[in-house]
Parts: sequence; structure tokens; C-alpha cells
Amino acid sequence: MKPRLHLAWLGATGRKSVVPGRMGVRMRHVIALALLVVASFATHDGRAAPPAKAPPATTRPLQSAALLDLLRAPHPTGIDRRRLDRIGPDIPALLVEHATNARLDSQPRLRALGWLQYYATPRTHAVLHEVMNARAVDTPTVRIAVRAFAIAFPTGALDTVRPFLQHRDPYVREAAAFALGDLDDARARAVLEDFLPRETELFVRDAGMVSLRRIGERAAPRAE
Repeated sequence: MKPRLHLAWLGATGRKSVVPGRMGVRMRHVIALALLVVASFATHDGRAAPPAKAPPATTRPLQSAALLDLLRAPHPTGIDRRRLDRIGPDIPALLVEHATNARLDSQPRLRALGWLQYYATPRTHAVLHEVMNARAVDTPTVRIAVRAFAIAFPTGALDTVRPFLQHRDPYVREAAAFALGDLDDARARAVLEDFLPRETELFVRDAGMVSLRRIGERAAPRAE
């Protein structure tokens, strides 16, 4: 007597396959699982399935919330362009938005202003320039804007940064002296050498000396 046959799952080819009844329920489950695994890696015509699509870009509100969390963190570390870019494509615009939001607390606002150094765009140039030269602006804001401007635009910032060496606030002059060391401009050395003998504050002169040393190190020929 022939063994009794049972219809099983439809395979990838669409043909019916049979499994001897004596193989039992367990074997049918094993075959069904195997077919499901195969189906997950191949289309019905036998070709490999296309890779899963990348998730859609995060929304602007979600990017803003993630950025604000970082701006408000007690001691954020490892901040650079790459880390900020991972949050999403709207970060440059969001940094400008937060840096110019007078209703935002000073700490996140000033951090947003400083982090504009990573994005050398026309919008960043305009915002930093406007903040630096605003009439009613506090010392911390000017200091951070001057430094961020010099870092973002190292080849064209000298004429913008140099006037701050004459600022009435010595802490702003210190920031300007440090900023000159960030520039990729051969004229920065002469500007500092002319400025230092006339500066009366020791900590400002120290900042100028640090910048002169940095400029000298960059100009020195590198050992092969």
C-alpha cells in the first residue's frame, strides 16, 4: 500500500510539493520555516531581493529637539562638524535660528553661536558679522562670535577681526588676539607684532604671544 500523501506549502516556483504523511507535523513545520527563510532573501523569479530602503530623513522638529538637547547639556564633549551633521541636514539653519533667538537661555544660545564655526556659509558669515558689530551686545557674545568667525573664514577674516584688537573691553581684545592665530593669512603676524607693544593687559598680551607661536609653527618647514 502506498503511503498517504499530504499537500504542503507552495514553493518559490509555484508548484505544489508533497510530503509523506509519516514525516509528521514537525517535518512540515521545518519545511515551512525553510521556505520562509528562502523567500526573505529572494524574489519569486529567483533573483536576490533589493536591499531595504534607508529610513526617511528625520524631520526638522526632531532635529531641532536633538540639537537643543546637545546645546543644553551640562558639558557636551566631542563636538565637531561630523557629529552635528549626524543629527540631520537642517543643522546649519537651526544653529542660526538658535543663535539669534533672544528668548533662548544664554548658554545654548552662545553655544549655537560658537558652533557656527563648523559651517562656512554665506548665511553664517552674515549672522556672525552682524552679531559682532551689533550695538547692544554683551562681551561673551562678541568674544564667541569673533572666534567663530575667524575659524569659519580663516582666509578672509583679518579685516573684520583686526578692529576688535582696539575694543574697550580687554576680554574682547583677548578673543581677537586668539582669533588672529586661527587665520590663514600671512598678514596676521605683522598685525600682532604691531599690537602687542601697545597692549596694557598682561592676559591679552599672553593671548597674542600664543597666536604668534601658532603662526610660527604653521610657517615652519615640516621635517620629512
